[in-house]
Amino acid sequence: MRVLAAVFCFILIADVARANDMQSARTALGNGDFETAIYYLTEAIRTGDTDGLSVGEIYYERGLAKGRLGRNDEALADYRQAVQSGFRQAGVFSSICYTLSDRLDRQDEALPNCNEALRIDPYHAPTYGIRALVWWKRDNITEAEKDFDHAISLDPSNWGNRYNRGNMYHSLGRHRACSAGLPRLPRPGAGLGPETEGGPAAGIRHHRLTPQTVRRPCRRSCGRARRSLRRNSRR
Repeated sequence: MRVLAAVFCFILIADVARANDMQSARTALGNGDFETAIYYLTEAIRTGDTDGLSVGEIYYERGLAKGRLGRNDEALADYRQAVQSGFRQAGVFSSICYTLSDRLDRQDEALPNCNEALRIDPYHAPTYGIRALVWWKRDNITEAEKDFDHAISLDPSNWGNRYNRGNMYHSLGRHRACSAGLPRLPRPGAGLGPETEGGPAAGIRHHRLTPQTVRRPCRRSCGRARRSLRRNSRR
């Protein structure tokens, strides 16, 4: 009987340990401990105990964590493995597009993945912002403007798109457009929207934006932009 009890307890302990892989991964992600998160996500894939998520979702989450650590080739491999595993969500293709474009400078490969993300979800605002950056890097300013404008119209609270559009206008010397792109700044303490570049709920977080950083491209551009932004910030 003691042997049976010991075996039963061992099984229970093993089950709890496996069940805690995803919980531990989520805790680590919430704490910004991406190395630990990667370990537990890898264990979840190895054991197959994914707490109700598909294996493809786990690969995707692991890719996001690797991307935060700058392990871009590994992140890209995980995103592609997620797709091969059947997790064909807009956020996955958006993340592939972002990694190829921003991190690996492979613009020609990036664009079809942004297009696929928007085929899956035509209202996926982060992807429009990412694709705008791809167009900009390909010197197609007309398409970049369209995508920036569409991203902002879909999600006005995401100031990252305004920041990037301001950088584009600054680089082109279009100071009036840069200034006009920020008609009103958020009140102090107001939410600035998600810090995401593409990805689902967890997102790929790169910019910690404040009203000051959002203003920066325009403030660099010319005195007209600076005066306009000061007026708008007092409204």
